[in-house]
Amino acid sequence: MKTLLNPLIISAFIVIMLLGSLAQLMYGSSQSSKWHYIIQRYYMIVYLPRGMYIDLRVGLSGMLPPRNYSGTWITWYKNGNLQSKVKINKGEEMANVWWNEDATLYKKEYYDSKGYLQKREHFKNNKLIESISNALTIFWYENGVKKSEEYYKDHKLYGLRIYWHKDGTLNKKEYYDSKGNFLKRMLFEKGQLVKTEVVE
Repeated sequence: MKTLLNPLIISAFIVIMLLGSLAQLMYGSSQSSKWHYIIQRYYMIVYLPRGMYIDLRVGLSGMLPPRNYSGTWITWYKNGNLQSKVKINKGEEMANVWWNEDATLYKKEYYDSKGYLQKREHFKNNKLIESISNALTIFWYENGVKKSEEYYKDHKLYGLRIYWHKDGTLNKKEYYDSKGNFLKRMLFEKGQLVKTEVVE
């Protein structure tokens, strides 16, 4: 009887451990590990208890953090690649980074303490192609050369807008008043001023 009992106890212990691990993976915090998030987001979402489902607030981009959450909220694609990292303070986003499903960098955003967007950067093939801040917006060609630089005030063009060719030489400069109205354009060839256009 003793020899039969030992394998039975060991088997029962193993089954209980496996069930406990599975339950923790299915119902534990989705932020415990990548696998917790993937299983809960893609396989268990319809089976989560009502309170857990409501608390998580599922959105189009995945499971959202509970209200008034503070910390870094991490989401994953089904294939195991990182989707996003969002720094949150009392429910307000402070910064976030997003990746494409193929693990290439897609977007970065930075917010002030009141939750207003201060800067957004877009990437293609891990190269910065656009940078928009509260006042300055910059675009780049895929070869890394700056394409344009423009200033905004109250969401309107303001001051100077500059364009460059793919080889980095100056293309044109445009000037705008405080209301976003066009004032003057200066055209360049091989970096030299060739023509000036003014509003009359």
